[in-house]
Amino acid sequence: MAQELLTGIKKYDSNDNVSREALNNNFQIINDKLIEGENTLTLHLGDFLRQISYAVATGSANTYSITLNSAPTSYIDGMAFAVKINVDNTGASTINVNSLGSIPMVNASLVNLSAGDLKANCIYTFRYESSNGKAILQGGVNANSFLKYGVSNNTNGYFDVSTTAPTGTQRLNYSGYFYATRVYNAVYNDYAEYFLKDDFLLEKNDVVCLNPDGKGYIKSRFAYDPLVVGVYSNCFAQCVGGKGDGNDERDFASVGVSGRVPVKVIGIVKKGDLLVASDIPGVAMASEHYIPGTVIGKAQGDKNDLEIGLVFMLIMNS
Repeated sequence: MAQELLTGIKKYDSNDNVSREALNNNFQIINDKLIEGENTLTLHLGDFLRQISYAVATGSANTYSITLNSAPTSYIDGMAFAVKINVDNTGASTINVNSLGSIPMVNASLVNLSAGDLKANCIYTFRYESSNGKAILQGGVNANSFLKYGVSNNTNGYFDVSTTAPTGTQRLNYSGYFYATRVYNAVYNDYAEYFLKDDFLLEKNDVVCLNPDGKGYIKSRFAYDPLVVGVYSNCFAQCVGGKGDGNDERDFASVGVSGRVPVKVIGIVKKGDLLVASDIPGVAMASEHYIPGTVIGKAQGDKNDLEIGLVFMLIMNS
C-alpha cells in the first residue's frame, strides 16, 4: 500500500499497481523541490549581509577591483566581501566591486588606510557602510595604521612619529590612555619629573634646588642647601609633567625622583656616602654630618680625586 511522505511524494511497495500518472506526479514533486532548492541556494549566495563572498583583487596598488560570482546589483548597507590583495597598498585605497563604482577602504575609525595596511596575498574582510559610502576593514587593522611614520595626526588611539621608524632619539607620541601590566627594556636608570627652569644655565647632572626668589628651579646655591629637590637627570627611562608642546626640554629640567642618576660631585666620595649640595652651584659632595632635608641620595661608586666628576647616586631625598 502506498505511503505518502511529508514532501507529498508517494512511496509504493512491490505489490502496488502504480499508474503512469502517479509516477509522473512523483517526478513533478521532485522537480518542483529541486527548483525550490536551487532558488533558495541562489538567494543564499546573493545574501551579502549573511554571507561573505570572496574574490581575488585586480588592479594596481591603492586602486583595487573585484568581481564576485554572485553579482550584487548595488552597494547595500552591511554588505560583506572578502578580498585577497594582489599588491601591497602604498597609501589611501579604493575598491570597485563588480563595477559598481570605486569606494574608499577605511579602518574601523573611518580613517583612510595607510601604506602597508594591505599586504599582497593576504585576505581581508570588508563591510560597506552606506551613510559614509565606505568599505570598512573588519577585525582591526594592520599595526602599521596605528604606528604611523611621518604623520603627526595626534588622533586618540593612534601612535605617530616623525619621519622614520622610531629610534632612541625620536619621539613616539600616543594620544590617549596607555595601560601596561609590565614594561621591560627601559635600559635607562631613573624615573623623572619635569621641574620648571628658573635658570637656563642648568645642566644635566646638576644638583637642582627651588628658587627662593622665583617660581622655578635653579642650581643648588651653597653647602647643605635645604631647598634641594634632586639631580637634573640625563638618563631617565620615563619622565612625567611638562606641557607636551615640544619645548619641555628647553623649559624644564628632568629631575630624577626615583632610581639611580649620575650627579656632579667634588672631592673624594666612597660607596654609601650620603650626598648633599656643596659650595659650588649645582655640584654635590659627600656629607660630613646629617642635616635633615639636605640629602639628595647615596653614592653607588667611589671617586678618589679632588676634582669635579660624576658618580652614580641612588635617589633618596631626606
